[in-house]
Amino acid sequence: MSSILNYNEQKVLSAKASLIDCCNFPLPLQQITSSFYQSYLKHRNNLNLRSNVKSLHIMLSFSPDQTNLSLEQLRELSREYMALIGFRDQPHLTYQHMDTTVPHLHIVTTAIEANGNRIDTSNLWRRRSLPAVEILARKYSLNRTPKTIDLTQLDKKRPTRLQYGTSATRHSMEHIIRFVQKQYCLTHLAEWNAVLASYGIRAVTLAKKSAGAHPGLLYFSIDSQNKNIGTGILASQLKTKPTYRNLERIFMMNSFRISARSRETRIQLKLLLTNRQISDHQLSSELSNRGIGIYHAPLQDGERKVMLVDHIHHCVLSSLSQGLTKEAYQQIASVSKRLHGPNDPCDRNITELKTNTQKAHRKRF
Repeated sequence: MSSILNYNEQKVLSAKASLIDCCNFPLPLQQITSSFYQSYLKHRNNLNLRSNVKSLHIMLSFSPDQTNLSLEQLRELSREYMALIGFRDQPHLTYQHMDTTVPHLHIVTTAIEANGNRIDTSNLWRRRSLPAVEILARKYSLNRTPKTIDLTQLDKKRPTRLQYGTSATRHSMEHIIRFVQKQYCLTHLAEWNAVLASYGIRAVTLAKKSAGAHPGLLYFSIDSQNKNIGTGILASQLKTKPTYRNLERIFMMNSFRISARSRETRIQLKLLLTNRQISDHQLSSELSNRGIGIYHAPLQDGERKVMLVDHIHHCVLSSLSQGLTKEAYQQIASVSKRLHGPNDPCDRNITELKTNTQKAHRKRF
């Protein structure tokens, strides 16, 4: 409960959300304080010491073009929804979030009743929530977001960097991840993150649930300072299914293709390195002009790995790349040693690199 309330309260403090309703509390909305409802909800949870899952954090998301709902309508919608899922008498808070283009509400409540009994929440979304949403959508004539998105139409269209709050995050993330899966030849999770970083996304590895199981992946939007924004989306919840297991299969297949795919990139590196008079700054600038971004991976075992992300030939060269020759690894090590310095996650994002794409294609060596 503390983490759920803290998340929403931080949004309120940063003027990205507002508390619009509180139900079944001893005080009305105008008189209630943050410390009061936090204590009240925690006290309710403490009435049942056996249950592990006591708190619920619900999000009601509307169609992006559903901007005509008033505060009173949003309050009424949230109250009717809670009644339909069996939480009519439970204390709950409703927050309106304004940090994205998609209108949405966050509802915080407890599954513990006043007598200490716990409301059954097993498979609640299927048993109660989906039918409730259908009823409310018909009653209030709510616009519906298309259930299916034809992502195949976006496979060859290079996406722009994800800007959190200016577009539908999930849709943009789907586009970027599908494009990277289809177009880039990657052989390691660190290379996957190197490319995603230039598009404003990061994949965070979750702990394994059991020995021998694959770790989970949680995808976040990131800002210009490489910090996570908002809440993450599980890989299994994305249509493209970029899970750890599925990515491993892709990496294995790409290990047989990386040598041919990166040939042109390695030729460019070799020609630049043969010029002994070129400075480190000039080397970095020349790489950028050829559509090659420099990604400084997070510290691992006391070492920061430098990766070269070629957005023209859609590949990544690093010491982690599989299937390359010994000469190629020496070449990568030479460039990495010279460029091992900045702490920036990526010196140029994809928007900046796009301006040099045609110029890089015309370059002849």
